[in-house]
Amino acid sequence: MSRFAVAAALVLAAALQIHRIDDPDTWWHLATGRAIWTTGAVPRVDAFSFTAAGAPWLNRQWLFELLLYGTWVLAGPSGPILLAGAGFLVAFAVLAAGARRRLPGWATGALAIATVVLAVERFTVRPEAATMAFLATGIYLVDGAVTWRRALGLIGLQIVWANCHALSLLGLVPIAAALAGGVLAQRLPRTAGWHPADRRDRAELHRLTAALGGGMVAECLTPFGVQGALYPLYLLSLIGGQQRVSFTIVEHR
Repeated sequence: MSRFAVAAALVLAAALQIHRIDDPDTWWHLATGRAIWTTGAVPRVDAFSFTAAGAPWLNRQWLFELLLYGTWVLAGPSGPILLAGAGFLVAFAVLAAGARRRLPGWATGALAIATVVLAVERFTVRPEAATMAFLATGIYLVDGAVTWRRALGLIGLQIVWANCHALSLLGLVPIAAALAGGVLAQRLPRTAGWHPADRRDRAELHRLTAALGGGMVAECLTPFGVQGALYPLYLLSLIGGQQRVSFTIVEHR
């Protein structure tokens, strides 16, 4: 019964990926991937907008766009849909695997179904499909003993993620949270409220510190360097939608 509940959640997540390309952003992501494919270079200025042609462009999702166009070449419209769908499915499969460590099967299934329903609006062919998969994987890796292999895995994950979506900055959050929780667990008295996974020795805290530092460096390992790493912080200033250029962007509203 427990396995059925988890399987049902993943089947629901997979079923919700079956739809047409219905997000207008998908087309310029594909067009950008085609431009990278044909020119062999990541565009640094806007080549698509009539009113902003030639404006600087920090395209942090260039790698996802290249993969997206590659799937289009291989499988037509089904390719990008399958690529994004795989990203979302991986995210929820990893979420369920992580939750299963601490919850019974029925509760894991209920949690997974609830998150699938809440996230369904974002099941579009966009770079955030990669972000959800990477974020879930990062959380899974820090929720447990962090060996050097895991620490290096977190850094490698961050390098790829940094070139797939500007929200890769989120990957530093679970690492920092695990590090802070480990430090607090060492300093505060042992109580029933602490989970065994929070009891990290000094060597593990050093590995988490290395993973966090490596993740910060990874944010700069894009074609846009430090400027690209700081770009998500600039985007945060647009969230309110007060600026005219961002007023119509639904995420900012």
